[in-house]
Amino acid sequence: MIRKLMAAVALTAVLLMTGCASVPMANKDADAKAKQFAPSQGGMADVYIYRNEIIGSAIKMPVLIDGVSVGDTVANAYIFKTLPAGSHTIISKAENDASLTIDMVAGQTYFVWQEVKMGVLYARSKLHQVDEATGEAGVKECGLVKGDGSSEVALAATPVATPVATPVATPVATPVATPVATTDTPTPQAVTQTAPIVADSSPQPDPPAVPAEPVQQSAPVASTTTSSADSVASVALAQSVATGMGCGNVQSNGASTFIAPCGTYGVLIDCDGDQCRPMHTVKIKNNE
Repeated sequence: MIRKLMAAVALTAVLLMTGCASVPMANKDADAKAKQFAPSQGGMADVYIYRNEIIGSAIKMPVLIDGVSVGDTVANAYIFKTLPAGSHTIISKAENDASLTIDMVAGQTYFVWQEVKMGVLYARSKLHQVDEATGEAGVKECGLVKGDGSSEVALAATPVATPVATPVATPVATPVATPVATTDTPTPQAVTQTAPIVADSSPQPDPPAVPAEPVQQSAPVASTTTSSADSVASVALAQSVATGMGCGNVQSNGASTFIAPCGTYGVLIDCDGDQCRPMHTVKIKNNE
């Protein structure tokens, strides 16, 4: 038993010190732009998760943010993500699951060092939040990992086409014409029929002419032009925020909220008047 344990430890040490795993890497332009460390705007925050050690180069370590995979790291590689301000949990999966929760502030940049350690049967890891100077130096030693696409969109040089919102047809209220009472021509408008009067069997003189009771005019239906115009404006503003974040077409989630798909997760956008802002991430199905 002891010999088997020692053999497993020796094998782990060999894997940690030798070999070289590979993951898809981003292009040089995306890597260079990410290393400018320019803070994001519009209520967003940036996070760099880097691994600048040679140890464990033969082992890939998956990284998750809020339960969603954002890529695998290898030796001298880093992951860059732009996230809505708020609390986010980062998990590094190895022989153990190391986690780190950061309350991110809009416009700020955060750096997380993924430390690799020797395990019993496999490598272990630990996450450390480091200061800006240490983090920038560590990231500059590494190459950018190509993730699920959400960060790539934010860094791409090609402009993203903004979808044009389709105007909503507004029903126009049609005023109801007041019928004119006549003695020989029936009115074209539907009126409420009164109960018929049973005539007496004996001859009766012609009753005096009674003016027809005017039909009460229905109140015109209020136009929904203003509310529809506000809805179209909210869609356009929400889409502008989603496009700036590198997300897809927004979908209505209520009276004033929208969901923008961003890769494997979505962002809830809240609109109030002529302003829209991202609130937090949400889980979505089938990237809708």
